[in-house]
Amino acid sequence: MRRALLCLALGATLLTACGGGDDNAPKRDDAAQRLLNQTFANPTNAVKNARLRFTFRLDPKGLLELGGPIKLNLGGRFAAARDGELPRFDTDFATTLAMERFTGGLRSTGGQAFISLDGRPYRIDKAFVAQLRAGVARAPGHRLGLGGLGIDPRRWILRPRVRGSEQLDGVQVTRVSGAVNLARLLEDLDSFLTKAGGSAAAGGFLTPATRREFADAIDSSNVDVLSGASDHVLRELRITAKFTFKKHGGLTPIPGLAGGKLNIRLALAGVNQTRVSVRAPAGARPLAELTGHSIGDFVDGIAGALISEADNGLIGQALACITGADSSTAALVTCISKIDL
Repeated sequence: MRRALLCLALGATLLTACGGGDDNAPKRDDAAQRLLNQTFANPTNAVKNARLRFTFRLDPKGLLELGGPIKLNLGGRFAAARDGELPRFDTDFATTLAMERFTGGLRSTGGQAFISLDGRPYRIDKAFVAQLRAGVARAPGHRLGLGGLGIDPRRWILRPRVRGSEQLDGVQVTRVSGAVNLARLLEDLDSFLTKAGGSAAAGGFLTPATRREFADAIDSSNVDVLSGASDHVLRELRITAKFTFKKHGGLTPIPGLAGGKLNIRLALAGVNQTRVSVRAPAGARPLAELTGHSIGDFVDGIAGALISEADNGLIGQALACITGADSSTAALVTCISKIDL
């Protein structure tokens, strides 16, 4: 179950969103629904390659607030998966955790995957890459952008409305705004992560009860989809959300997180006009030199800290790794991989 988390990272975190439902929704905007169908369901409008910019910022409330905002910035080039392969991508990332900044990169040739930490490349073990490739191949429409993740935004974008048109990086786009049914989105993500992470036997990544906890916590949200006015290809997704775990006595599924504000932005440029040629980096060492065995050990450590019960001490072990890593990303990976589950 826990190893499924890596799929989201290796996929360059192509999509995530938050929102809540409303049974008293007004009559739908047929033009907005039609545009969403054209953007997300028409194979001829799929994002086959692009330059990616992704930003994530969480301003937490609760104990985690002491560590300041949690931030991730990722950028680079990517191309959709070919038969039997991973998506190809060459991206750099920077993340801020507990006011410490860590940097690196993720690279996929389609058949191999690498991670660079502190400027040094490491090779992700073949067995895990094969597991990811098999999971991507099982996803419906695996060569067609978001379809490759088993994610259908039409299922969970609520009350879409056309908000007009504008210029974005020299392209005329149409804006559709709405909210998101988070339970349905998490169901999509869970389905993909379960397949790609091989966790089906463990019952999936998130239980229905956990998905409801997250969905019930949403106080407000806004989601904007910006689609090409002439080609109906996704150009940008923007999300803001506020949430509070206020039910069940304020208990939270993530220790130390009582609520917060989330900002996410996914921007695509050079859509279907970007050449993506990725080569294996020279001198890459096995990532097992840092993790002890497989990248799954690192993912297990992260997941154990986030998913397990609040009183088991794992979140404290993870924070100790972050604050004791001296801004060395490799040291952070090694420390988290050794968390005693």
